[in-house]
Amino acid sequence: MKFILIGLFAISNIVYASQHTCDETSLSHKYYKICFNKKTKLAHWVSYNLDEKMFRGQTRRTNKFKVDPLIPKDSPKPDYYKGSGYDRGHLAPAGDMRIDTTAMKESFFMTNISPQEPSFNRGVWKRLENLMRSLTQSNKTYTVVTGPLFEFKPKSFKTRFLNIPKFFYKLIFYKDKYEVKVLAYLLPNEVSKRPLSDFLVTVDEIERRSGIDFFKNLPITTQNKIESQIDTGAWGL
Repeated sequence: MKFILIGLFAISNIVYASQHTCDETSLSHKYYKICFNKKTKLAHWVSYNLDEKMFRGQTRRTNKFKVDPLIPKDSPKPDYYKGSGYDRGHLAPAGDMRIDTTAMKESFFMTNISPQEPSFNRGVWKRLENLMRSLTQSNKTYTVVTGPLFEFKPKSFKTRFLNIPKFFYKLIFYKDKYEVKVLAYLLPNEVSKRPLSDFLVTVDEIERRSGIDFFKNLPITTQNKIESQIDTGAWGL
C-alpha cells in the first residue's frame, strides 16, 4: 500500500499547504493533518507546521484526552489504555500546541495518540520533541511529520485494544528560496539513554519501511538529494 504525503512549505514566512493524499482516512484539523487507519486505530502520519509562536504560547496543557470529533465512531477511546501499561503518547506534542486553546484541545484527540512505553514517551521521545523546537529559528516556519511504523509488538490481554508500534519516526523539514533541508529520526519504542544522533536515518529509509512517499511535490532531483543523505551540518548539529 502506498501513501503519498505532500509537504507544507514555508516561503518568506507564508505557509503553503499542499494537499495531503492518503489511501486511508484523511483528517484535517486546524493545526495538523492526519492519515488515520481505522483498522489499527493509529495514524500513519501526523503533519503540522512548527514555529516559535506555536510552542512559546501561554496555553497550558489540559490532559483532556477525547475521541476525535471528525470520526467519533472510529476514533480510539481514552479508556483503551486503561491497565495496558502504555502511555497515551502524542504524535503532534502538546508542547508544540501552546499557541491557543484550540491547538491544545486538538492535540489531545485520540487520533493523535499512539501507545508508547512510559520510559520512551517521557524519556528519549521527549528529548526528540525538545530537539525539534531547538532547531527552529526566529521568523521561520518548519514542517514536522511524525508517526509509528506499522510493525507491531505481540498482543496480550492488557493490550487487547491496542496495536503497539515497535518504532516511531519524526521528520523536520524546511524550505525557502535559498535552501531546502530535512532531518529524519527513527526510534525503537523502548527506554534509551543513547544520544539522539544514534537514531538519525535517511528519509529514504523511513519511506522504505513505512510505504509513505514524503515531500512528493519537490523536484525529483531535490528529493533524491535530501532524502538519501543525513545532513546534520545544514541544521548546525
